[in-house]
Amino acid sequence: MGLTQLRDDTSVKISEQLSEYVSAFTDQLNAAHNAASAVPAPTALNGKATDLTLAEAATGFTGTTNLVVTNSSGVIQRRVELNMTAGTWTAYNAAGAAVGTGGYAAATFDTDITTAMGGYGTVSFANGQLSVAAAQTAPGSAGNGISVVEPDTGASTKNGRSFSHYFGLNDLITSSGHTQYDTGLTSTSNHGFTAGDTIRFDLREANGSILAKVDFQIPAGTQMSDLLTALNSTTTGVGSYGQFALSSEGELQFTGYGTPSNKLSVLSDQTSRLNAGGASFTEFFGVGGTPATRIGNFSVSDRISNNLYNLSMAQVDLSAPAGELALVSGDGSGALLMSKIGDASYNFNKAGYSGVGLSSLSRYASDLAGQIGTLASSAEKRRDSAEALSNEATARRSSVEGVNLDEELVNLTTFQQAYNASSRVIQTAKDMYDILLGLV
Repeated sequence: MGLTQLRDDTSVKISEQLSEYVSAFTDQLNAAHNAASAVPAPTALNGKATDLTLAEAATGFTGTTNLVVTNSSGVIQRRVELNMTAGTWTAYNAAGAAVGTGGYAAATFDTDITTAMGGYGTVSFANGQLSVAAAQTAPGSAGNGISVVEPDTGASTKNGRSFSHYFGLNDLITSSGHTQYDTGLTSTSNHGFTAGDTIRFDLREANGSILAKVDFQIPAGTQMSDLLTALNSTTTGVGSYGQFALSSEGELQFTGYGTPSNKLSVLSDQTSRLNAGGASFTEFFGVGGTPATRIGNFSVSDRISNNLYNLSMAQVDLSAPAGELALVSGDGSGALLMSKIGDASYNFNKAGYSGVGLSSLSRYASDLAGQIGTLASSAEKRRDSAEALSNEATARRSSVEGVNLDEELVNLTTFQQAYNASSRVIQTAKDMYDILLGLV
């Protein structure tokens, strides 16, 4: 019973908590790295695969961010300020003067902002991945680099992440799969999956007893509301065992019925979002235990592991006078940001023995270590108790069916002496009988 509980419950919950912590740590580290720049700035920044359309990805931002082109010395050549609340841009030249304004639409964000760059850079979006690059030819120049710079106040944000962080333009830690599941989709968004594609769900009670295996088909309706209706149906989905819901951040969550609640996992998934190479339903939404396995996909960015000078250790100074260095070698402000992530607050998801709530990375790690220690101590006590019970049972059984050599030796000696005495009595009786016969 103890080993089964350890395998099926305790270790699973600790694994979930560890995955949540590592994912949060990675997310905060990437947040700090995206807020800084290497020196000199890289010629291009390539984001992560979002499995979103450009319209979906560029919608929902507020605040302001800047795309900044610097030369090989660190002097600003072009700056495009994006007001993401209003959907407008303002371009500034090397002298710091405004040279153009305009608006952009989410669906044409890449071409609109490329226009704003005025030949000094480009923005592109392909297969769910955003890229920004500094032009190496006129009006740009060989050696020019690009950075995404947030202002001190009113920085851009979507689901708690800055523009660069959301798209993963300058991530230090990368992943081959999704690690955050707040997709930004709403009930009216296109769910992006092909009608008729199938998912097999496995539903179980909290104790592991099988409830059902449900073969679910993506519905003909294209909106997220259509997908939710089909998922929660008692005939086409899992509505007899729990309900799916879409959070305000676009995270799809399953809540099982019962106390403790039913559990859902995915046995197979034949879906793909937007195209044949897109993320599956399970990967995109993190459904059915996927979050607990995501840490196996993490690795240091190849761009950085192949050249440590690409580490973002500095920050672009937007207040630098025109013609002066805005990106300086030896500036360690970016490194300082990374050193402080342990004290920053993070909104952790429910995982294992831990509930939803704000905590610092340091505090969460400390609580997790203490929890593991408590569980280990409890397991050790249960082991000792089980061993004592086993020893007592063994002793009682031995007392009933076992052989006590000392006792048997005493009995053997007693029986031997009794035999000898009986033998002498018989011999005496024989002698007396012989005597009597002789008298006759």
